Amino acid sequence: MVLQAAATCHGGAPERWATSVCRACPAACGLRVRLVNDVPVKLEGNPLCPISRGRLCAKGQASIESYFDPDRLTGPARRTGTGRAGEWKRIGWDDAFALLTPRLQSSAGRPGGILAVAAEEHGPLADAWTRFWEAAGARLLWTPAATAPRLRDAFCSLTGVDADPLFDLEHATYVLSFGAPIVEDWLSPVWTQRSYGRFRRGSPHERGRLVQIDARRSMTARKADEWLAVPADRQAALAYGLAAVLLREGRTARDTFGASSGNISDFEREVVARYVADDVAAVTGVPVVTVLRLARDLVASPRPLVAVATDADPALIE
Repeated sequence: MVLQAAATCHGGAPERWATSVCRACPAACGLRVRLVNDVPVKLEGNPLCPISRGRLCAKGQASIESYFDPDRLTGPARRTGTGRAGEWKRIGWDDAFALLTPRLQSSAGRPGGILAVAAEEHGPLADAWTRFWEAAGARLLWTPAATAPRLRDAFCSLTGVDADPLFDLEHATYVLSFGAPIVEDWLSPVWTQRSYGRFRRGSPHERGRLVQIDARRSMTARKADEWLAVPADRQAALAYGLAAVLLREGRTARDTFGASSGNISDFEREVVARYVADDVAAVTGVPVVTVLRLARDLVASPRPLVAVATDADPALIE
């Protein structure tokens, strides 16, 4: 935390603000925390944060309640008893180290001796966690990432940039979404809602168009200009079908693929031959005229965007 200037609030209690990071979701929005008598009483978005831009979602606003949770662990604890009689007892750090060290030493280096499970695959916290457990000879397991990191490897293969992908929803004029919950909890809720508002508002003569391809009539599907009910396991076929239309009709800018695209000629021959519009329509339930229209509308828009859900079928983003 980086503390800001102190002041005095109504009633004479000392007040100050601190900056921090919200951990309610993996977006990690910047925070400003109002403290009275060194007790946090309010969270606000940090205007300097490029993600939240001074705003905070409902989840972030409510996360202050975790500070006052009577069951919150504020230090090491040891479980005593078993079954319903078991409970957690606070212990000191010295006692915790004395308890943990011999167990780690006896298990270190043995196959399967230590299994460490974590959810953060990237960032300083994940790096520190990895260094610690690798030094102990542990085997690391990462739970599926909740947001953009799940798309990282596929987009790195496509663009050559090894970073979490970010979809430029704010400046798009046409969005073709394959299951992305854009108006729900996609990526960072704060960033998404602000970007979606700008996408929809646009200029006085321009309002972004949203086409949602979703297996169910989600909230995003209800707010979209057009909803196509396509099961998740068939959305990749539709995506390839659109690509086949663009390739067949020569509507792609081949020189923009770059060196990271591999052999585009082989890809083109396979996609065009395999994903005929009639076959795609039979598999997905989307009429041929709609398949053709979606492909042509996408490239006719000045700033098109294809968005995919973070739990999308891997074939959809390969």
